Amino acid sequence: MVSKYALGVGALAWMYRQLGRSSRAGSKGFSGCLTLLQSWIYEYFPSLRINRAAPQTVTQGDPLARR
Repeated sequence: MVSKYALGVGALAWMYRQLGRSSRAGSKGFSGCLTLLQSWIYEYFPSLRINRAAPQTVTQGDPLARR
C-alpha cells in the first residue's frame, strides 16, 4: 500500500510549511531538507549559482543535488 503514496509531494508540502514558519517575525531557524531547497534554487535561479573554474561532469540521470 505504501508504494502508492506520493512521498515527494508530502516532503514538498512540509518544506513549504517550514519556509512559511521560518519567514515569520520572531523565527529563529529553519527545519527542513536544505539540500532539496538548495538544489531547487540552483536549478531555477541561475544568477545565484556558484561560478566554478572547472565545469563538473554531470551525466544524464544524476540527481540534481549533485550539480
